[in-house]
Amino acid sequence: MCGIAGVYIQQRQGRNDYGYIRNKFSSLLGGAEVRGTDAAGAFILRKGSAHFHKSADAASRLVRTEEYRNFLDCLDDTATALVGHTRFATQGDPSDNDNNHPIVDSPIIAVHNGIIRNDEELDAKYDSVAEVDSAAAIAAMRYHAKDTILTTP
Repeated sequence: MCGIAGVYIQQRQGRNDYGYIRNKFSSLLGGAEVRGTDAAGAFILRKGSAHFHKSADAASRLVRTEEYRNFLDCLDDTATALVGHTRFATQGDPSDNDNNHPIVDSPIIAVHNGIIRNDEELDAKYDSVAEVDSAAAIAAMRYHAKDTILTTP
């Protein structure tokens, strides 16, 4: 199966240590690699948007790349969470980066660990963005969420 890592970022005016957050998250993502070495990726959730990076590399390799470091440079005072995924490929070729997590099916960005047993049925009903079973479930969520207005408590 896959591994999921996440960090909630509590905003403190001018007091967040983004270097510390980068290092701790990268260690956490690398630690999740035992759950999958076929691909890795992450996204930064911001108020109103998300920024992502993913690759057909194991997390231990990904976190050493310049592209990953540039991705983490996007951490700022609008960031609320940092979510990562390590993939053990069961369906969909990892060399096709669309099959790697996070799955981006605008406006939804998500990671998933598990098996969707009715993915073929969902694929026939909804347009998914990748070959992986996770994409079928996310396509169904996107379809049903299009008329939903989200509010915060």
